[in-house]
This record gives sequence, structure tokens and C-alpha cells, in this order.
Amino acid sequence: MQKENDSRLSAIYETYLSVISPFIIQLEALDGEFPVEILNEIRSIFTHLARCNSTEKEQIYEENIIKAERHVKRAVLDCFKYLCVAYDEYFRRFTKLNRNVDLSFVDNGHFIQKLNSLHNNAVHNKTEAQKKELVAENIEDVFGDYEKAYNSYAEVYNLIQESTESIDFVKHKAATKETINTIFGIVGVVSLILTIIFQFV
Repeated sequence: MQKENDSRLSAIYETYLSVISPFIIQLEALDGEFPVEILNEIRSIFTHLARCNSTEKEQIYEENIIKAERHVKRAVLDCFKYLCVAYDEYFRRFTKLNRNVDLSFVDNGHFIQKLNSLHNNAVHNKTEAQKKELVAENIEDVFGDYEKAYNSYAEVYNLIQESTESIDFVKHKAATKETINTIFGIVGVVSLILTIIFQFV
């Protein structure tokens, strides 16, 4: 029994280190904050682990292992939810920042087409997960749905990140063209003024 419990403890620690912590780092990078709900779940996890460590009664140990595992699941689910929101806000900021950039020039039009398709799919998956959650009896019923939604949003984020160099190149070309057009516009105005002046000289 103790060997089984040890493996369950290891699984909890492993999930915290390899899943929850990287999610939190990503959330802090995107939003600059640590969601309170996730912090509360982590606090609950380690409260139950501390109780496991401080008892010699098998029943109390087992009850607290089960509760810690539930909070781990809940923490991961909350990470899925918060990252869906954070990635969606990132997409909206990206769209607003580049509203005057013709992104159809990125990757011969494939980028903007794929980006919109991935984002529509992500919104759909999140909406489906939220609908299912309304009638779900426990988090197990929606865990996979929110994981799917998270993965969909991660694809949107990764596509933008992977295309940054191409996007910057298109923006640079557009800025250069605008500068040249401005210079020619100024030269044209100056030429017109000089022509008018010389007519009266």
C-alpha cells in the first residue's frame, strides 16, 4: 500500500513540475499575473500532502491523497481555461496591432488563411467545452474538452510566434513603401510650388 501511495505522490509532484508550473510561466508571460484560482488549488494540493506526511493513519493518508489528486486535476483544468482566455486576448492584440498591415503577403496568403481557420476552430472548441460544462456532473466530464480547446488556442499562438520574422518583413516593406510615397509626395508638392513661383518671376 505504501509503495502505491509513493507512486501517487510522485505523480502529483511530477504533474506540478512538468504541467502546472510551465502553464503558470506561460500565463505570467502573457498576462503578467498569477491567477488566484490556480494559486488556491496549489495551496490545497500541498495542504493535503502535508497532512499525508504528518499522519500514520492509513485512512487519513488515503483521504488526503485522493483530495490532493482532485486539486491537481482542478489546477490543470483551470490552467487550460485561463490559457484559452490569455491566448485569445493575445490573438486580439495581435490583430489590433496589425490592422493596417496586409497580412495576405505573409507566406503567400497561407498565413492569414490558416490563422483565421485555427482561431475559429479554437473559439468553437472553447464554446463547446463551456456548453458541456453547464450540464457536467464533475470535471472529468469536461477535462478532455478544455484540453482540446487549449491545444487549439496554442496552435494559434504558435503560428503567430513562428511567423514573426515573415510578419516583420512585410511590415518593414510596407513602412518603406509608405516612406518612399511620402518623399515623392513632398517632392511633387515642392515641384508644383516652384513651378508656380517661376511662372510669376
